[in-house]
Amino acid sequence: MSPLGGVPRKVGAFSGRATSLQWLSAGSELAARVNLEGLDIVAEILTVSTGELRHVPLPGRATGRTDLRWSPNERYLAYGVGARNYQVRPLWLLQAADGAATAITDDMTENATPTWSPDSQTLYFVSNRDGSNDLWQQRISEAGAPEGEPERVSVGVGMSEAWVSPGGTQLAYVRGGMVQNIWRVPIFDDHPATWTDAEQLTFDVTQIHGLDVSPDGTRVAVSSERSGNVDLWTLPADGGEMQQLTTDPTPDWTVRWSPDGQQVVFYAYRSGNRDIWVMPAGGGTARQLTSHDAPDSYPAWSPDGTEIVFVSPRRGVNDVWVVSVAEG
Repeated sequence: MSPLGGVPRKVGAFSGRATSLQWLSAGSELAARVNLEGLDIVAEILTVSTGELRHVPLPGRATGRTDLRWSPNERYLAYGVGARNYQVRPLWLLQAADGAATAITDDMTENATPTWSPDSQTLYFVSNRDGSNDLWQQRISEAGAPEGEPERVSVGVGMSEAWVSPGGTQLAYVRGGMVQNIWRVPIFDDHPATWTDAEQLTFDVTQIHGLDVSPDGTRVAVSSERSGNVDLWTLPADGGEMQQLTTDPTPDWTVRWSPDGQQVVFYAYRSGNRDIWVMPAGGGTARQLTSHDAPDSYPAWSPDGTEIVFVSPRRGVNDVWVVSVAEG
């Protein structure tokens, strides 16, 4: 439709749910990421005048595609491999001429919203590869390959999305995100608690991905982004200083105390896949319990502490599985 308003005109239809819409070829084509059979694995280009579609396969593991962005010269397509809530998302670069694609960031950190310089020789993106979410840049060669290592552009901004202006002189970005903190509330015998009875225990400007109270009720374990990455922390149940348990560059999620309070279980991406890990509750070396191509998640202890129950789609759908803590 006209940017001044008016009646919209249908120019065609993509093959599925389309997002990341972008003009190409001076306005004669539209490109989009298209969801086919539940997986965001294809880019489609629609010719506006004829409605003709052509498909562009997007290589990478089958966990979704995000943030498709064509270079201004339309020779390259940058995109994220992994769902937005995955917290581990590498960026890939596809060459339009032959469909060849290569990873341009590691697959142990979260990288998002690729955006191009006007000359198509520099790719900017948001990454937590060095702690807080900041802007990075990667030089791209004429052959469509990364040149050298990514360089950090901003420090400590905490941005979640960013876009370079068409002229390359300005940057628009989103700062912040979901904020969650830990509260506690008493359980009364004779009346329900109210908000006036609730007490805030943490005061972070960050997100939490699970918490659990120790069996003796004295400590809380939490999976938090307070360090920039999703790490495990503990704190006194009545509030106080937080102790960091993990510092691995990949995310650690959904922590649970063992029945005796001596260990915690969680799932992590340390092996390049979501697997189940255990470690001492006071800190120390983590031990991998599961190793499978399927993502294992949401662990919990058996009452006697000898086994871990978890969720995994090892047979195509999510089922419940059990692993021995001692033997794996």
